[in-house]
Amino acid sequence: MQTNSELIDLQQLWLAVLGDPPSDQQFYVWSLMHTVEVMKVAIVKTAAKNLQQGEAMSLSRKCAFASKIMLNKTDDPQKVAGQLGGTKC
Repeated sequence: MQTNSELIDLQQLWLAVLGDPPSDQQFYVWSLMHTVEVMKVAIVKTAAKNLQQGEAMSLSRKCAFASKIMLNKTDDPQKVAGQLGGTKC
């Protein structure tokens, strides 16, 4: 689980690149399941997808898309290492 400061940073990132963020509860649930790095990658990839779609994604769709990315990255830690410049084991 992430610290309160890290969750606030993630919410601020979401706000900056995607607009209104999901509830605090949603971020808390994500933080129980995923690392900060996974959450950051998911937020940035969601922002890119939203821009690609003319910023037409609803909050619900943004959350679903971000959740899917987080689940995929958490299931395969090497994907996260590759995204963040880490090394593969």
